[in-house]
Amino acid sequence: MGIADPGILPRKLGYQFSMLQLADHVLGRDSADRILGSYRQRLREQVLETLPERAPEPTPVERVRDLSRDDFIRHYREPGIPVVLEGAAADWPCCKRWTIEDFKQSYGDDEVLLNDHDDDQEEGFNDDLKLRITTLREALTLLDNENYVRFYPLFQRHPERLADMDMQWLLERSHRPAFAQHWQVFIGGKGGHTPYHHAAAGNLFVQVQGAKQWQLMPVAQSAYLDPQTRYGISRGPSISMHNPIYERIPHYELTLEPGDVLWNPPYMWHTVTNTEDSLALGYRWLAPQHAMRISPVYTISDLTQMHPPMWQVAKLAKEELALVPLLLAIRSGKVTDPQLIAYAEKHRTKAAPPAATRPDAEQVVA
Repeated sequence: MGIADPGILPRKLGYQFSMLQLADHVLGRDSADRILGSYRQRLREQVLETLPERAPEPTPVERVRDLSRDDFIRHYREPGIPVVLEGAAADWPCCKRWTIEDFKQSYGDDEVLLNDHDDDQEEGFNDDLKLRITTLREALTLLDNENYVRFYPLFQRHPERLADMDMQWLLERSHRPAFAQHWQVFIGGKGGHTPYHHAAAGNLFVQVQGAKQWQLMPVAQSAYLDPQTRYGISRGPSISMHNPIYERIPHYELTLEPGDVLWNPPYMWHTVTNTEDSLALGYRWLAPQHAMRISPVYTISDLTQMHPPMWQVAKLAKEELALVPLLLAIRSGKVTDPQLIAYAEKHRTKAAPPAATRPDAEQVVA
């Protein structure tokens, strides 16, 4: 069980790049460049020389049906190998009953915060915040890439919907102890897209309606992407998503169908495109001891990040994940719109993680 890592970066270059990433974290990218700029450029040239001239065939992510809990943990969760648990959620009430139209009719008046990623930005995943407020009904009526509802806090606002999940199945496959367990619901139209990024949390991602195409790169490939330091909840490349380098980097590929569950490990780079109108949700948790085995450098960086600290990000994520970039932007002065500030105040005080409805609420370390 388990498939080969598609990576090709020599270990020595990966180690050198990791040390450079630590320097970026400690000093800041600009300060590090003043000291190590020429070294960074030479290392970048050496890294790019390792890429194949032709685009390699993607490595398919293994699809497994009826995988036992023990085999999942041993062969996929602990080594950090992605896998599609085919049809694992097909009989859950959410996959049998939820539809985009149902959400529009039932919760159309809910306010939602949209964070539209600028696919044409020259650098970075988090540099250009395009935050705006609308209703769920309006967003789901248009359903284009500018109305892609990421991180909809369904269970915080409508905790009765947790009964539609097989929580015991999910909890048995997550870590103990687990920090900041939280859900995000994603609703988007065909063609909706999220560029490459990664984060510290493990993720069991449930496809409810429609389909998504995923591309993934192991953290060992990070030098090709030349990531930024973390901003908020995730880390993104410093190169434009339109850079042809992406076509030459070995990667995993998969399509997630209704009822499938994807294990997306910590720090696995991923980009996602809806191939149909899509409704899906991610169950995430932080397990620092596991993340440390996957990537010591990024785990240390994330745990020691102070603007904002990881504990604060984890707390906000449990309230409403979409609030994280908004609150950071307000605190930094990038957002001064009174409507956005009022939304943050309103939903930060209203939001409450549905821990009391979880069967193991007393075991969750918050």
